[in-house]
Amino acid sequence: MNRKSEKKVVREKRNRVDQDSPWKDLLDLLFAEFINFFFPDAYEQIDWSIKVEFYDKELQEINRKSKLGRRYVDKLAKLRLKTGESV
Repeated sequence: MNRKSEKKVVREKRNRVDQDSPWKDLLDLLFAEFINFFFPDAYEQIDWSIKVEFYDKELQEINRKSKLGRRYVDKLAKLRLKTGESV
């Protein structure tokens, strides 16, 4: 890969991250509403009195160590179900 194409790849990654940030921020703020809208059955099983924990840094570390191809998941959350089970 030549220098010009390396710069283009870096610029594309930076743009993708910049476009992704507002969505991730909204998801942090409106996570319960998101789950309720897209997964209403799951929403009913979650104990929303327990704070949702997000593991963005841990997920980034896993992704960095992984040698897999394209990845789609970039938000990781820990929830407590009404049964007491953590997921």
